Amino acid sequence: MSQKKWHYHLRKTKKKNPILEAYKCLDYLEEFPGSTYRDVAEKFNISKARVSQMIALVKKLPQEIIDYFTSKENPKNFSYFTERKLRPLTLMKSDEAKIKKFGEIKQGLIG
Repeated sequence: MSQKKWHYHLRKTKKKNPILEAYKCLDYLEEFPGSTYRDVAEKFNISKARVSQMIALVKKLPQEIIDYFTSKENPKNFSYFTERKLRPLTLMKSDEAKIKKFGEIKQGLIG
């Protein structure tokens, strides 16, 4: 496959909701109490580091942002948000700063 076709394919591929993916990992850990991040990684065919990063989203993002991704009415620009793009928000100290920055990102997509 040529590089041009590959890029076209990647753009057309539906991206997964990072928060819902994180909840799948957490659900697995809850369902199998003795399991580790390594077990989750093997189950979902991802790296242990990826499991850790996705779970950090749910644990470190304010509920308002999580609600945005878990609501039944997902916005059309939803596919823009990946775990990698949300990760910097988890490093901010206050929930207010996280919500403000997330709002700025959403406005940039709409505006």
